[in-house]
Parts: sequence; structure tokens; C-alpha cells
Amino acid sequence: MTHARKRASRRGHPGAVVVAGRRPVAVALRAGLATEVLVSRTARTTEGLRELLAEAERGGIAVARDGASEIERLAGDTTHQGVVARTTPPRELGEADLAQRDWPSDAIVLALDGVTDPHNLGAAARTADAAG
Repeated sequence: MTHARKRASRRGHPGAVVVAGRRPVAVALRAGLATEVLVSRTARTTEGLRELLAEAERGGIAVARDGASEIERLAGDTTHQGVVARTTPPRELGEADLAQRDWPSDAIVLALDGVTDPHNLGAAARTADAAG
């Protein structure tokens, strides 16, 4: 489960959401939600990791090298690939927020709540795509 997120319990970061894995961390960086990136000291330096670190640098996001045990603790049972990020949770949208948006006439809006399994999210996306 690479895209799972959970509340961080480390002191000094109350309410932070931890995103684990290189792709999820890259997405958090691009979305402007990452506040800190932690990389395992034992992580292999690949082109993907170099790009991720460059993205963090461009965004002015702190990058820290940490021990594998700390990365494992923060990631929990999520596959982390040696990288996690602390993020601020995105602003929650309610029904009124969605109703105020200027949607194209052919838009299909799929509102999900509480999805924790990326396979379920993928199934929902494929169903929405098939709907039109």
C-alpha cells in the first residue's frame, strides 16, 4: 500500500500527515503540501530520488537524512522506498464548496470520503471514467 497516509505521532509535528513512497512524496511536493522530506541514510540514490530532492530544493522544503528505523516508524506498514514526507492535510471540501465551483457542463464529479486503500480509489476512478 504505497499511497497510505496517517497522522504523525512524533513530538513537534501535531496533525502532520505522513506520506510514504517516492511517488506520493513527489505528488505532495508538487501540490505544495509537503513541509519536510525525510530520506533514509541507506536509500539508493537513483535518478528518481535525485529528481525528488531537486523538487524539494526548488520548493524550499527541508530535507533530512534519517535512520531507516525512523522512516519505518513514520511509514508504518506502508511501502516507503526510503522516503517519507510530512505534509499539511489538504483543505477539506464540503458539499457547499463543490456546489460553488464552476464545473464544465460535461464534468463528472466524484466525491469520496475515507478512502484508505489505493485499490479502492483506482476502482472508483475507473468507474467514473467508464461513466463518461
